[in-house]
Amino acid sequence: MVPRPFRSALATLACAIAGSVLLAQASPAQAGPVILPNAISFEYFGLNFASNVVTSNTVGTLDYGGKPGCGGVCTATTALGASPFISATVNEVSFQATGGGIVEVDLGYYIEYLNAPGTYAVNLHAIDSLSGPDGAGMVAALTFGQAGGRPGFFNDFATRDLREVDCANFCTPEAPGPKTGPFTPNNTVQMIANTPYFLQLSLFYRPESSHVEISGLIDPTFTDANFGGTFAYSPGVFDGAAGGVPEPATWAMMLTGFGGLGAVMRSRRRRATA
Repeated sequence: MVPRPFRSALATLACAIAGSVLLAQASPAQAGPVILPNAISFEYFGLNFASNVVTSNTVGTLDYGGKPGCGGVCTATTALGASPFISATVNEVSFQATGGGIVEVDLGYYIEYLNAPGTYAVNLHAIDSLSGPDGAGMVAALTFGQAGGRPGFFNDFATRDLREVDCANFCTPEAPGPKTGPFTPNNTVQMIANTPYFLQLSLFYRPESSHVEISGLIDPTFTDANFGGTFAYSPGVFDGAAGGVPEPATWAMMLTGFGGLGAVMRSRRRRATA
């Protein structure tokens, strides 16, 4: 049988933990795990002949090196993790007197801003780089907006709230857009709390068989403006600032419970000594 002082301390601790659970449930930013649709990806190499096509829709690196038309490094990468990005590097050479082709990399994933109901100004920091010294047409494109409810498909947008397009040498027909030039590094986007959004990253190349390496990268991140919210993402994407650490008020209630347990323990020791 549990001694009465311990029963009292355990009851105090249980109340504190129950209060912290209720507090977490009452706070939209801590209302439990949000499960968003999976990220989707597409990597494509089609150099020289139509038969020399390699594609993938698995997040990772598609290595075309050593295949016809590649004169060195030929990779397309889609990556999740703490800082999702896409990149592609191509070194094309003529094969059987044939050159040209297309390289494409796409990544889409979901984001939700968790906070009290309302609309919040969130910073979308996105950088891109394109290097095409051989004059090949290259495009980097980023699109962000409310999700359209068609998980598993690209262009899953109900609205398009931000569109960035950067062209090197010349724009390709695959990625027209209202803006050309390097991405604006920081964009303030309005996000409705607890509403899924979709972010799509795309690279398109029309490489030349010049034996010159061309490359590109897109790397975005999200931060809030000290509104106290957190971000939820598609599985495989994580935010180090939103790792499930209890809120300060939750910590205070839990510590109160542990403090009550310690007080009962000290009182019992004093009575035993007397």
